[in-house]
Amino acid sequence: MRDTRDFLAGPPLRSFDVTEQDLRRTTDVVVYDLTRTNAPDPVLFDHCGVPVWLDLHNPKSVFVEITHDRMRHLLAKLFNWYRPNKKGDSKSAYPPLEIARDVLGRAYSR
Repeated sequence: MRDTRDFLAGPPLRSFDVTEQDLRRTTDVVVYDLTRTNAPDPVLFDHCGVPVWLDLHNPKSVFVEITHDRMRHLLAKLFNWYRPNKKGDSKSAYPPLEIARDVLGRAYSR
């Protein structure tokens, strides 16, 4: 059984331009990739309607609620986020908080 550390250890799943403002499309792709990556040996769960991850490094092996900050952490580890500059080069960027909120909003709205 894997836990969040194992889940986040692989290479990035995809790259996103943070200047792309299509929230629905970006969230669709993120949710699809999260679901596909989680499927073989789940780490992310819906516990009584609340998104959680399994923390096997805790002596009690507890579920931890996925807050906005934790979702942003997941997004930063699982995907590359970048912002193109005027020269056309890409500079690393943080995952947009709007994406983290929208992904969690989908989890709560099922």
